Amino acid sequence: MKNIKLIFLAFYFCTINLYANTHTIHAGNMYFNPSSLTINTGDTVIWINDGGYHNVNFDISSLSGNSYNNPVSFSTSPTSSDTIATYIFTVAGFYQYDCSVGSHAAMGMTGNITVAITDCYGIVNGTAMVDDCGVCQQAYIYDFINHTVVSVLNDTSNINLPWGQMLVMPNDPLNPYWNSSCFDCNGIANGTSITDSCGVCQQAYIYNYETHSTIFLDDTTGITLAMSEMLVMPNDPLNPYWNSSCTDCNSILNGTSMMDDCGVCQQAYIYNYITHAVTLLDDTNNITLAMSEILVMPGDSADPYWNSSCTIDCNGIANGTSMIDDCGVCQQAYIYNYITHAVTLLDDTAGITLAAGEMLVMPGDPGDPYWNSSCTIDCNGIANGTSMIDDCGVCQQAYIYNYITHAVTLLDDTTGITLGAGEMLVIPGDPGDPYWNSSCGGCTDSTAYNYNANVTVDDGSCIPFIYGCTDSLAINYYTSANTDDGSCLYAGCTDASADNYDPAATIDDGSCTYTP
Repeated sequence: MKNIKLIFLAFYFCTINLYANTHTIHAGNMYFNPSSLTINTGDTVIWINDGGYHNVNFDISSLSGNSYNNPVSFSTSPTSSDTIATYIFTVAGFYQYDCSVGSHAAMGMTGNITVAITDCYGIVNGTAMVDDCGVCQQAYIYDFINHTVVSVLNDTSNINLPWGQMLVMPNDPLNPYWNSSCFDCNGIANGTSITDSCGVCQQAYIYNYETHSTIFLDDTTGITLAMSEMLVMPNDPLNPYWNSSCTDCNSILNGTSMMDDCGVCQQAYIYNYITHAVTLLDDTNNITLAMSEILVMPGDSADPYWNSSCTIDCNGIANGTSMIDDCGVCQQAYIYNYITHAVTLLDDTAGITLAAGEMLVMPGDPGDPYWNSSCTIDCNGIANGTSMIDDCGVCQQAYIYNYITHAVTLLDDTTGITLGAGEMLVIPGDPGDPYWNSSCGGCTDSTAYNYNANVTVDDGSCIPFIYGCTDSLAINYYTSANTDDGSCLYAGCTDASADNYDPAATIDDGSCTYTP
């Protein structure tokens, strides 16, 4: 069952790449057009603004206040731009959304999107899969008596097999079509070339053992050998080209030395765990170990020399790029896809290639939201700092005050400070701190809306209480009100027996509908 799930996931992601399309939805005067849309996984939807100030809200229903229970929830900021939003749907299912600006949703600005899964043959919930040659292979029914393919299947729903027939899935080991068109390492379809242990693509060839001439072959189909000729396949024991270019990092042909992550060539060696003597080896051919000796290969977990000369980052990776932030958390570099918002963490950045829509984010980059995300950043921008904003809106720092010389030394934080003779530590907001609230005035009238009990100087900014409806979604919203008096009214269907009854509505707008 686990293998079936893995195969399905592989097939699922293949179909996203193969059949991705772009769809456009227009948004305007209280409408989404089309309001209902069916797409495939991997498709992109673009909302075009025909005019007005709108957004797309897949999160909380603006009508009911309840979650939409979409497969993926998201919401965009309202905008008057030509493009309201762009989103790639990678998770199948049924999605509902609305425009959450004002009463737009209540006035009909809602929509839904159905995201279906299609296989590589374009069949919704089909079973076709792409093989390693890039060919879309379908399931089929095979008659093992007559050796014929009875029918190719779009999917395997409700099939009924009579005696003598069997179902063959695309990647079944018995399926002769799977990978039947593959190219060999020389780029020849169904060719005979093979990559040797040195990474070199080796071809079959005809060898003339009289003239010692060699004729390389793309494949061995239909060849005819003369009297003095012989066919040599790539990995034949007699083929002198096979593994002929192999040398290890110590320049030993077919040696066992390997380059560690620090760029140092490490040899195998014999270790005597009584005398602690080390005998380095060019290779391990025909070695004989004494009673107290063990063989240590490069990269063995017990090899103290492996990666001994390079820096291990906080994630345990040799020459890795991870760094500890100011909160003490080990942060990794990662690839960020700014279209799908997917994050791929990296041990290191060696040999990475960025696709379209991807960017590399290093630990500590200004745009990295994870850096210092687990600790408090004070108003002075210091992680776990002690600065605080006073009632005047000024960021105040802790400081050391010398009450003999009256010198002040400002501090980012108070970690590891040592006070000298005549010095004292003053924390922001301390009763004896003359800087705290030193720059502000405010409203001192306790009957005013913006009364501030922390100020002593009235700056004439007092605002009286203005009562009214403060909910911008209400039909009687009062923009000047700063205190809600409970008078808000909402239009909608107030008949509880109607199909579209709105319990939040206080004024019936004649929109009630009823099922006959």
